[in-house]
Parts: sequence; C-alpha cells; structure tokens
Amino acid sequence: MSSMILRSILIVFFVFLPTSAHLQIKIMSYNLLNYPSNAEERNPYFRTVMEATNPDILVVQEMNGGGTDTFLDSVLNYATESYHAGEFIDGTDTDNAIFYKDSLFTYISNIPINTQLRDINEFTLRYDATNDTLRLYVLHLKASQGEENEIRRSNEIDRLRRITNSLVQGSNFIVCGDFNIYNSDEHAYQRLLGVEEDNQGHVIDPINLPGNWHNNEDFAPIHTQSTRSRQFRGGAHGGLDDRFDMILVSQAANDSSGFTYISDSYVTYGNDSFHFNDSINARPNQAVSNEIADALHFVSDHLPVYALFEVEAEFIDYGRKRKPKSFVLYQNYPNPFNSSTTITYNLMFASNVSLKLYNLSGHRVETLAEGLKKPGIHTATLIADKLTSGLYFVRMQASDQVFVQKIMFIR
Repeated sequence: MSSMILRSILIVFFVFLPTSAHLQIKIMSYNLLNYPSNAEERNPYFRTVMEATNPDILVVQEMNGGGTDTFLDSVLNYATESYHAGEFIDGTDTDNAIFYKDSLFTYISNIPINTQLRDINEFTLRYDATNDTLRLYVLHLKASQGEENEIRRSNEIDRLRRITNSLVQGSNFIVCGDFNIYNSDEHAYQRLLGVEEDNQGHVIDPINLPGNWHNNEDFAPIHTQSTRSRQFRGGAHGGLDDRFDMILVSQAANDSSGFTYISDSYVTYGNDSFHFNDSINARPNQAVSNEIADALHFVSDHLPVYALFEVEAEFIDYGRKRKPKSFVLYQNYPNPFNSSTTITYNLMFASNVSLKLYNLSGHRVETLAEGLKKPGIHTATLIADKLTSGLYFVRMQASDQVFVQKIMFIR
C-alpha cells in the first residue's frame, strides 16, 4: 500500500472518528444559617468562601423569602455574572434554593415534596453540553436527637423514596443537604441506602464510613457542624462534632453511566481533621487559609461539602461531505482561524435552532444563533476577539437532532 493511500485512509478515519471529552462538574451543598439574616455583615465572608470553592451548582438550606436574590446579587454575582437562580418556593419554614452557572446548565423545574416540617425540593437541570438531565433532591431534615425526631426524619425520607423509586431505571440523581442524622444506624439513613429489588431509588454514600458520627473523634475528618465553639447569631456551638451535611449519589451516578461521581473527590471544605470540638478558625487550620477559616467561622454554623462529577461528551466531526438528510452543520471556514470564521448550517424545514460555542471544559462561551429559523442555508459569524487560543466545539441543536463540530482558534 502506497504512503499516499495510507495517508488518505488515516485522514478519512480521523475526520469521522468520534472525539470524547471528559468534563467535570462541581456540586456543593451549604446550610447558610437563616439567610438573609445579618446579610450585610455576612456577605463579604460568603464571597470569600464562594470565590475559593467556585461550584458549578450550589444548593443551599435555611433560605428565607427574598434571600435568593440577595445572595445571587451580593455574593455569587458580586464581581461577575456567572450564576442564575432556580425558582424559589417559599414554604412554611426555611427553604432550599439552587444556583447554577448559566454557561453550563439550563434550569428546568423545582418540584416541592411536602413533609410535616420542611419541603424537600426536586431541582432539575439540563447539562447543555450533553443534554443530560440531572435531578437534585435537596433536604433539611428534622433536627435534634431523640426517638420522636428520628421517626420524623424517617417519615421525611419515606416521602422522598416514593419519588426516587418511581424514576426511570438508570436515572442520575443526587440527594444532598442538611440531614441532621447522628449515626449510620438511624432508620432514615438506612432507608436512603436501602436497596429494593424492583427499583434503583436508593443512594450510595461516597464517604462510606458507617458508625456513630456524633461527638466521636474517630470521625473528625467528616464532621460539618459546628464551625464555632461559642454561640452567636443563633447558630449551633460547641465545635465540630457532627456529620449533618452530605452528598449522596444514585446507583447510576456511582457507575460509569455518562454522569459519574469521581472517586475520592468528596470534600468537607475547611475541615483539616484537627478541629474536633473546636472552632474551625482556631489556628492553625491546615486545610484553608486563615482568611477562609475566619469566613467559614463567622458566616455559618455549617461547613459546605462538595463533590466532583465527570460527564463524558462525544463530539463527532462529520466532515464537509457528510450531509444528513434533514439537517446539517457544515465544516466552518476557515478552520483553524485567527480572527473570525463563518459557520454554515442547513435546515430542511422551519425549526427552533440553538447554535452555541463551548470550550474544552464544557462552558458555553458564546451563543451564535437562537430561536425559530426558516428552512434553507444559514450562516453565523464567530468573531474571536474574546477567545483564547485552543480547541472549541460548535454545537447545533435543531428539532431533535444535535451536531457538533471541532474548531481551532490560533491567535
């Protein structure tokens, strides 16, 4: 076989070879301690924590009416405009809320699951780079020790399990929030992890450290409450001695299913394992700086927890000669480019079109076209004045079809 023929075969092979990108998502849960109480005083501390952690999705507990907009404007988007908030439903007690990076996700819904005390909220988002749907069940279970409170927590989880048990097999979901559970033998925790033959509505604890977590130094590395040894602003005190805040994942999210928990990525932020029954900002804190330790101490009586998840997105370069029967996203020209490039696409009938540019991390960089378009050939011009050199993906969705092209910008 001649070298020219071999080269031609390799070119064809690589043009049509699917390209997989492994994208990471950080999901964080945080009890904000009766927000927006004392918001003006606490917001600078919250900004310090948020800038340091930079979650892609943030779910919070103890949010009160009006607090969502304040937290969004005065904390998350204080220096940028990266985040949006999902619909806030004001229940009978403090409530849960969700914030997300609009460059990565599209908000779908907030469905409350009513319990005797506080709603559990089913927040649903779509990850735009892959169209994967993610459900987050955010809860704040009944507090305090004692058999009566344990029964109430168990009843709340029973309500949740009825919902998760009815999900389609293989659904990706997360259960997170302030569980107020003291040990792994408690029925509510066992009910969450309980496997039933006819469904996959259970969850998996990535930490997997069963035992009596309460006031037990053996579990100091995973304690999340309390960040302070003295009481102020109504928060709990006594130092870190409970594991109340958790992120638990569905079976599908624990397996290699396209949306997967990254092993050993679970973090109790600010906990260096050496502050059992002590304030989180007692010097030294070996996990975070003094500034962050102080912020965690003064802003809430809980530490945030976060985990990383991996999404595998397959990008297919169709090449200029491959034309689907109904729609086509052509190779842009020029490619590579150094100032601007033209992207051409064809619609066989009028369709709602979404044409967007993504970077390798899966963040949406720019929207090139959006909305109802007439049938025929269309073009969109990408001006690269705000881009950095590297590989990008142009993603078009028209009707129920999705096409992705690789483009290279060289400054």
